[in-house]
Amino acid sequence: MMQTGPVQQNVFVRVYKRLSSERMGEFLTGYVMLMPAVLLLAIFFFYPILFVFSLAFQDYNLLRNEGIWIGLDHFRRLLDDGVFHRSLYNTFFYVIGVVPVQTAMAVLLALIVNANIRGKTFFRAAYFIPSITASDVASLIFLYIYSRNGMLNTFLGWFGVEPRVWFEDPAFALPSIMVMNIWSCASISCPFRENWRRRPGLTG
Repeated sequence: MMQTGPVQQNVFVRVYKRLSSERMGEFLTGYVMLMPAVLLLAIFFFYPILFVFSLAFQDYNLLRNEGIWIGLDHFRRLLDDGVFHRSLYNTFFYVIGVVPVQTAMAVLLALIVNANIRGKTFFRAAYFIPSITASDVASLIFLYIYSRNGMLNTFLGWFGVEPRVWFEDPAFALPSIMVMNIWSCASISCPFRENWRRRPGLTG
């Protein structure tokens, strides 16, 4: 059985030290290159989040930059606030009404756009219009549609329905916003569309 002599051992030690120094250099180089991004995240992302979180437990005066620790008092007041309860209801109603309808429309649009049917070009154009329309432009369009003399009231007037300002009516303001959001987010069908494009029989 061969025994490792002093010369071979010295060679192994030198090689090990060289590899260790190279790895340490790569290790340090990687962290040095990451430092700018880490500093930016710490200053503009993590610190604001922690600071705002700490404000929830203080009675803080932003003008004086002074705060008094009050613990969970803000949260106790929040649980007794009727406006907060209403906002939770509106958020729940909005999510339940918008997300399933958006998903169903996304699947339907993806099928229509990729199917071998007549009028496919029209559906593709209609599919891309919401995604290329700026949000402020879309808001102006729906403000006109929902106005007292807008298209929706004109159409409903043919059936004897009294005109109303939909965005100002407490009963219809939230559903009106939901319809606008469903239309403006029709482009979420992109993942379905790209998936079905690769399937034989569904590609146009």
